[in-house]
Amino acid sequence: PVYLPEKDVEAVYNDTGLVNMPISEDFPGAKVLEEHSHGTATELNTAYSADGASVLLLMSEQRAKTMGLKALARIDAIAASDAPKEYAGTEAAFAMSRVLKESGHHFSSIEAVEMQETAAVLPLSIEALLQDSSEASDMFASVIPKGAFSCKNINRSGGGIALGNALAASGPAVVIAAVDEIMNGAETALAVSSGLFYQSIALILKR
Repeated sequence: PVYLPEKDVEAVYNDTGLVNMPISEDFPGAKVLEEHSHGTATELNTAYSADGASVLLLMSEQRAKTMGLKALARIDAIAASDAPKEYAGTEAAFAMSRVLKESGHHFSSIEAVEMQETAAVLPLSIEALLQDSSEASDMFASVIPKGAFSCKNINRSGGGIALGNALAASGPAVVIAAVDEIMNGAETALAVSSGLFYQSIALILKR
């Protein structure tokens, strides 16, 4: 079982994945969880809570050589960012933009993107924001040109909707997925995860 930190909360013994796949007639009556500017998060289009774990072993290049270990990937850059309250749900865009700017990378050089996907509406909102012609999109255009980000090109091995939202492991899980992309041939991968209070963190991995 997984014990949550909140008081008066029972242990989680089973994931909350759907037993029966929903059909189109089920969606209009689905329970609304959150409203976003570009869509709605409901009980049918959000990631279910799942039991999971992730392990990341970090060390310097010199230490790895001393221990005779081969690095799976190299952390090239990392950055955290917050977002204005009115951009709730699109925090990842701010973290991606910051890590790209501070590292001197351009989005066109990123071969794989792994994004924490707790609700289908979140990456869709980010895509809409980055394709918008408003001032918000102009904030990112120097490193993420309009139209460059597409939901079709993220989480190629499955995101939270497909795999579940692993309690206390969702952040490391996207990093491990990005490492897997590096191991499968990508030269550069970006992993991004969002948290509470409009915070998000992104890192760039290289072979």
